[in-house]
Amino acid sequence: MEIVKIITLIFGATGFWQLLTIALKYRSEKKLKNAELNSINTTTEKHIINNWVQWSQKLEERLKASEDMNEKLTKKISCLEKKMREFVKKNKELIHEIIQLRNEGKDTIK
Repeated sequence: MEIVKIITLIFGATGFWQLLTIALKYRSEKKLKNAELNSINTTTEKHIINNWVQWSQKLEERLKASEDMNEKLTKKISCLEKKMREFVKKNKELIHEIIQLRNEGKDTIK
């Protein structure tokens, strides 16, 4: 009977020990998994931030280029407006001259 108790005690202690090791292994694996997830999240956040910084820098470059182009186009437009005013003025002068020549032509025919 004592041998049965000893065998039961040994199996019980062994089973408890195995249960304890399984619980510890599960806990350590869970901690490792959480640490890996935190590492992946940190890496992902770094990539997102880097992508955002690159995007904002590219956007700033494009904005600067657009502002430069806008300035050039504004100068070109004002130059063309000045030329257009000169052409309109010249056109009025030519129309006035044509009218005068027609009137002179009518006066010479009479």
